[in-house]
Order: sequence, then structure tokens, then C-alpha cells
Amino acid sequence: MSEFTIFVSSTFEDLVDARMSVFKAILGLSCRPVGMEGFGAASLPPWEKIKREIDECDCCVTILAGRYGRTDKDGVSYTEKEYRYATEHGKPVLNFLHKDIASLPGRHLESGSKQRSKLEEFRELCKQKQCSFWETAAELESQVTRSVAKVIQENLGRVLGRNRGFTSDDIPDGRESNIREEIRVLADDKSVLFYARKLNMPRQGVQTLLSWSEFGYGIELLMQQMRSAKNRFASDVVIGVNEAGLSIAAFLSGALMHRCPIGFLRMDASKTLRGEWLPLVSPGASVLLVDVEVKSGSTLREAVSIIRQRLEPGKLFLACLGIQANVQELGSEITLDDLECKNVLKQSSLDAFFAAFIGPPPSLEPPLYLD
Repeated sequence: MSEFTIFVSSTFEDLVDARMSVFKAILGLSCRPVGMEGFGAASLPPWEKIKREIDECDCCVTILAGRYGRTDKDGVSYTEKEYRYATEHGKPVLNFLHKDIASLPGRHLESGSKQRSKLEEFRELCKQKQCSFWETAAELESQVTRSVAKVIQENLGRVLGRNRGFTSDDIPDGRESNIREEIRVLADDKSVLFYARKLNMPRQGVQTLLSWSEFGYGIELLMQQMRSAKNRFASDVVIGVNEAGLSIAAFLSGALMHRCPIGFLRMDASKTLRGEWLPLVSPGASVLLVDVEVKSGSTLREAVSIIRQRLEPGKLFLACLGIQANVQELGSEITLDDLECKNVLKQSSLDAFFAAFIGPPPSLEPPLYLD
């Protein structure tokens, strides 16, 4: 399959900006979006044309906000008919529902109780399938990028449009890569802790989806930082936080720590521990904690507390693929006070920490099924 085609279904006049963001996200993954904008004049009746497009697509995206939309003669909106037809014919359907309809302007809401009731019933129907909630066009673009990329990965085994021109030795075309120039991370005394790379955000408020080559390059950077540490770096055990952190921990253990024991902490979105496997180590051991990204540091705080209580380490280190700055514009150097997690880092009394990429909010996404 050379081109992945995605049918975009929604009401139109109230969601012009949202549809533009969705089309941009789809095109950014080298896929072909299909929607009413491209129908033009056709000899087929509208519903027959729509069914043909859905039949020929690989995936459908449904966007819902405050309007139920134009209905067919059976009283069902075209958006709902498209959704039902796609699901009945086995198409993957991704649903994106506005999270706060009450906040929308009146012109973007249904005025009649009958239409409002139908919209609410349709929303409940969509929630039975894969469903995400959005509020801004930028947030919607980020969610569509992530969700569509996962569908492509499941169907093609790869993500299109993410690896153009990037190698771990150079960044030949900054427009094509999420990785930018080097940045120095400074300690309080202005000495250089390590050298990282700036992380590009495609647009303010939109998450960065890392390719596999960028993910691997990040691990290479972490290993370079550890090898260059002022004091010789060594760890007796490596603990990964969630699946992405565990995968990085496995690489670091095999490459740097002579395949030392590996442990695992599973933390949910509320930062609550949901599962663990911690190897038996003697008190006083050196422990490396690995996470894919540190934002505010709330997950880090909980993980550090668990490690100190359960393993009683003599030394505790942190390695993360990405760390979030509290500024939008990054220069050639950054201090700990410029990091979103600065307080947690200082309170955690870490013996050292390492980060491959530094970028502004909102965050990065690891390659697909590791998150």
C-alpha cells in the first residue's frame, strides 16, 4: 500500500479550523485526507459518493463538536451515517469529541432540543469506540497525529513521513527532523553538566512525535553523556518507568552496565503505582532510574520515593529521553531553573541526571506502541 487514505467526517461550517488542523496532521504523516472539500461535481448522488470514498479509504476520522449537522431524509445526520457505515464495514474509526460543548459560541450549537438530543446520543455511540477529547485546533492536530500514526503502524508496520533525512551523525535538514542544535545544561555554579539537543515543536502547543531513528539517537546521546560524566558512571541496577522507560533501560543496561538487573515501575496518569518488578539488590547499591520524559516531575517524585524506600540505594541517578523547559525559546545553554521539574530535581537529591532532548511544552511522544 503506497498511500494511506483517511476519510474525514464532521459537520462543516462550525469546524472549518478543526478540519484544517486534521488535514494538516494527516498530510504531515504523508497520508491522503479525503473529505467533502474535494468532492466537487459528481454524477453519483451525494450519499453514494460518500459510501464509495469510505469503501476505498483505509481509516476514518470523526470530529464532533456542538452541531449534529445536516440530516438525510431519514433524519440521521450525514456525519452519523458516515460513522455507522464505516464501522459496519470494518473500517478503523478514530473519534475526536469536543470536551466542553458549553464553552462553544452559540452559533456553533444546536438550537433545537431534538437535534441536541440526537447529538448527545451520537456522542455516546462514538464513546463506545476509540475516542479522544479536544478543545483547541492545535490539541486536535496533536491527537490526530498520534492516533493515525498508531493505525498506520498497525497496518503497515511503519510510520510514513517521519524519517526523512535524519541520521545520528548529522542533521542535514532541520526542517525534516525533530532534533535541533546542541544545548549546554549548566549546574548552579555554571559548570557544564552535559550537552543535550534542542527538541523541535512542530507548532506551539503540538506534541512532537519521535521517529525510531530519533528515538535511537536519543539513547546514543544518553550513553555519550554517561561516558563523559565527571565521575565514572556505573550502576548496579536499572529501573524503567512504564513501557517506554523500560525499553530505554534495556538498551542502557546492555550497552553500559554489563547487562545489570533491570526493574520496572508502572505508573498511571494519576501518578499512582499500578505495578512493579524490582530486582533484589543489597542496600547501598547504585540505581539508575529511566523515564521517557520528565515534565513537571510529579511521576519522578513518586518513583524516587518508591526506589528509596524499597531499594535503599547508595546512589540514585536519572536518565530521560526528554525533559521539559519552562520557556518557549531556548538559547545555546539552559540552567536547572529553566526546567519545569527544577524543584523536584533539587528535592530528589539525585547524584546525577542525564537528558537527551530539551524542549518547550507540551511534550514529546515516543515511537508509537511504547507509550
